[in-house]
Amino acid sequence: MKKGITIISAIVLIVIIGYAYANKTATAPTNESSSIQNSTNADALPTEPTATTSTSDTSGTVIVSYDGTAFSPASITVKAGTAVTFMNQSSSPMHVASNPHPTHTDLPGFDELTEVGNAGSYTYTFTKVGTWGYHNHTNPSQKGTVVVQ
Repeated sequence: MKKGITIISAIVLIVIIGYAYANKTATAPTNESSSIQNSTNADALPTEPTATTSTSDTSGTVIVSYDGTAFSPASITVKAGTAVTFMNQSSSPMHVASNPHPTHTDLPGFDELTEVGNAGSYTYTFTKVGTWGYHNHTNPSQKGTVVVQ
């Protein structure tokens, strides 16, 4: 059963990445809901940015990586409609959720609802303009910010 879920998750992740890549030239923002991906094939995942602050438009998915101690970049700025994928690149569990801890009420819906392990990911499309703080629910001292314009 667990192997089947892992395979399905990997297929869904590949489809999402393929869709994002195919729509790089699209000008209209996407309106995807949040999704959780737990894949064991790290080679199929895009690489994370290395800057401490990142800006994106709606032409693709922004990647935020988690290394077990922090999110990188810790602060990003995106346009409304941009999908952000939080990738766990550590052996520690990751459960991304909006502030405040433990209620996650600042941006309802921006909550992974479960934790993922190494090579797992969580994607959320930010459609509401504002500054949204988030944290790792399994270790609330690990924080980040998404500014949606």
